[in-house]
Parts: sequence; structure tokens; C-alpha cells
Amino acid sequence: MALPSLWERSNVAPPGTAQMRQGASDDQITTGSVRRTPEATPAAAPAPAPQPNGLPIPQADWDAAKAVLIEALADRADTPSLPWANAGTGMSGTVTALQRAAGTGGQTCRDFLGSAIKDGKEVWFDGRACRSNGPWAVVELRPWRRS
Repeated sequence: MALPSLWERSNVAPPGTAQMRQGASDDQITTGSVRRTPEATPAAAPAPAPQPNGLPIPQADWDAAKAVLIEALADRADTPSLPWANAGTGMSGTVTALQRAAGTGGQTCRDFLGSAIKDGKEVWFDGRACRSNGPWAVVELRPWRRS
């Protein structure tokens, strides 16, 4: 007893046949021999809505996150993520001081990553803070987009 071939079972023409060549020219989203359906195409994550103040999160929440960020930046060791919360708005998250980098004019700088969560919605931000001898100052802050 002979079993049907894969091509017969799937009702698809084998590669190199005339039927396959005709259909391939119609398909705009083809990779190799596998056609991608529109449902399989990953949707881009929407960018967070910009705040009127240009921050990735509202000013009051940024103030709460920044206070904890300054603590994290001051730690000489590799700092774990530190939690922050704004009881007034219900937003909370974490901030993490990352790698050290040399800044301009002898400054010490550190990159950081932060999160903000409210009502199940999550926003991430990253940036850089620097200092010479005085307190840390945030010199870059932007919404973080996952790649």
C-alpha cells in the first residue's frame, strides 16, 4: 500500500511546478517558500503618547521616579532596580542605574532605564545622568522602544 506524498496530503503544488510559480508572483509577503498571512505579521508597538511637558510620563510621576533614580545613581556598586511610586496618581515602577560612562569635561555619567505602570499599562523610558562634583543631573530622557 502506497501512502500519499506530502504534496498530495497538503494539496499544495511541489516546488518548481507551474502552479507554484504563478502564485508566487501575486504574493507580496513571501519569504523563502513560506507565505506569511497578514495575521502572522507582527504589529509595531505603539509609541507612548507624548506628555505636554515632553516627558515620557506625567511631571508628578517623573518627579517621584527621579527622586529614586538619584538614589540609584549615587550607589557606587551595580545597583539593582529600585521601586518608585506616586500614591497621588497610582503610578509606580522601577528605575535602574546602568553602566558608567565618561562624560565631557571630566563628568561621570550613568545610563539608566525606568518603567512606569498604571492600570495595567506599561511605559518604559531611558536616559543618561551626569555629574562633576555636585548632584546628578538628568541630561537625556526619552521613551524606550523595544526592538
